[in-house]
Amino acid sequence: MHKLRQLTLKNLLISFIMASVIAGFVWQSFRLLQQEQMTAAVNATKYAALTKLFSIASALESELNETIKYSDFLSLIVSHNPDITQEELDGYAQLVLEQNDSIVGIQVAPDGIVQMVYPYEQHKVAIGHDLLKDPQRKQYALQAIETGKAVLQGPVQAIQGGYFLFNRKAIFTPTETGQKFWGLSVVAVDFDRLMDVYQKTFHDEQYLFSLSVRDDNDKPVLLWGDAQTSSSNTIQQSIVLPHATWDLKIYPRTNWGETDETVFKTAQFDLLITALVFVLAFASTSSYLKNRRQSRIDPLTGSLNKNSIFTHVNALLNRRKPFTLLVMDLNSFKQVNDQYGHYIGDLVLIEITQRIQNTLSKEDRLSRFGGDEYIATITTNQDDIETLAQQIRINVMSPMVVEGHTFQINLAIGWAQSKADNSSTYSSLYQEADQRMYMNKAQLKTMHSSGNDMSLPATS
Repeated sequence: MHKLRQLTLKNLLISFIMASVIAGFVWQSFRLLQQEQMTAAVNATKYAALTKLFSIASALESELNETIKYSDFLSLIVSHNPDITQEELDGYAQLVLEQNDSIVGIQVAPDGIVQMVYPYEQHKVAIGHDLLKDPQRKQYALQAIETGKAVLQGPVQAIQGGYFLFNRKAIFTPTETGQKFWGLSVVAVDFDRLMDVYQKTFHDEQYLFSLSVRDDNDKPVLLWGDAQTSSSNTIQQSIVLPHATWDLKIYPRTNWGETDETVFKTAQFDLLITALVFVLAFASTSSYLKNRRQSRIDPLTGSLNKNSIFTHVNALLNRRKPFTLLVMDLNSFKQVNDQYGHYIGDLVLIEITQRIQNTLSKEDRLSRFGGDEYIATITTNQDDIETLAQQIRINVMSPMVVEGHTFQINLAIGWAQSKADNSSTYSSLYQEADQRMYMNKAQLKTMHSSGNDMSLPATS
């Protein structure tokens, strides 16, 4: 924190000196200075937009994923009481609706055919609806049965009117030989009402927002918002839902400031704007680092922060749950920040984090432990860690395009497995994994010097 504050103040002082010298003695080169300042202002705007976008996306994802627990709850209730009556269902359903304002209806569908609904008057038209024969619902209903997990569909036109999101969970009842499919529990979320809840959050005169879902061909389909956000210069954040991924996009109403010629009318005004930008950046960065340190999640990448991964590892040790601790370090990542700036570097880190996360299972945990260092806990695939590590390296090394620049980043990986006698500690596991990581880093350097390394430097 102290070093970061020093660096910010130093950059502020250099900007003041450069602006004064150029404005006073080299007026002909002032256009170049204006362009540099404009670029800094654009990057600052994008960084603020990225922070705002992540905050909104996290809140919306949390709201939607919360509805899953209610479909799980209903599935559990019915599986233990397959002869549930409408009156009994009404009691549970009323409790659910009181807990979540976005949920507007509950359905129970034995053999996939809706037979009980709540509230009755608003949803009675759905009674008799065969979800397994409806071509628009069948795919999602079968997916819920096959996976045994809640599956989200929507928004779609509901029989009872309006656009709904449906969380469906298969219900199974026990038999002498195992279990059999009984039916489906359905939680209906009013999409329009949900978006109304976030309308004030989305309403911002400075930005345009949109929400889209990816179709079977991974192409975005607009669900809500302004179509102008389809611009290639849009910043977006994925919202991961059960068997679906939504993209929340943000775009400024007046571009990112690239064409705002009124900002730098005179050299004096340029100096004032430069000072304000850096002062605000300093205040914003200080606040950002403070909040990040106090929060559970790394605001940039969405992974766990240092304190959270420490707590998680100790919890696994206390439960005596076998796991492997991975320590990963990006090679020569400093060159990216030095050459392209921290805004580009942050976007690269976000992409790398997503690639690592996609390689891990849902039970595993990932943390950006430091600037370019990651820690992961692996509780699955304990016998094939080397294959997992290789897959992570392959996925991370796959070329990525960020803001028109192409990067190919390699990383070193080390790991340590918890001991069966429960003698492992966080420190011992980290030290062992860290040592192996540095051994791997040395091997990669040797391979690179001999021409056998597959990694390439960042290129633009």
